[in-house]
Amino acid sequence: MEGTKKRTAVLLLSSAILVAAGLVAIGSGFSAALATTTMTTPSVPPVNLKTDNGSVDVVVDWSPKEIQQGQAAEFSINFKDPSSGALLEHVNYSLEVKDAGGNTIESLTDQHVHAGEAVQMITFDNTGDFQLTITVLGTGLEMPFDTSHSGTAATSVMVASS
Repeated sequence: MEGTKKRTAVLLLSSAILVAAGLVAIGSGFSAALATTTMTTPSVPPVNLKTDNGSVDVVVDWSPKEIQQGQAAEFSINFKDPSSGALLEHVNYSLEVKDAGGNTIESLTDQHVHAGEAVQMITFDNTGDFQLTITVLGTGLEMPFDTSHSGTAATSVMVASS
């Protein structure tokens, strides 16, 4: 009987930790679905992301909040210094959108923003879950870029039927 109580307590504690970790991940804008190819939990804008190496905070917002199939959506992207919160200047980045099957539906390379705030218009031809990936190549006006602010950040986006 004592062993059963201990196992039950451990299982309950483990479940509570997993639920708490999931809530923290969702609250930070990271969807556990991004770790796999099947995306099921879309993010709610604005989404606060960090690059994989923690060197850039990326805030992504979109309008309309509920993206409709076949209608353009405006994505605003802010690149910030994680230690000061200040917008980064002369950010060079790429943006890619993939569907749940891993097919690229939008690829914008060699993008540059002077004052840390970018706007991109994207039209989704299909409904479902999509992954938006932003790769910060570095800062500067000419190559080689300063890569002290670089890395990749991603979030999921849901597109509804119109």
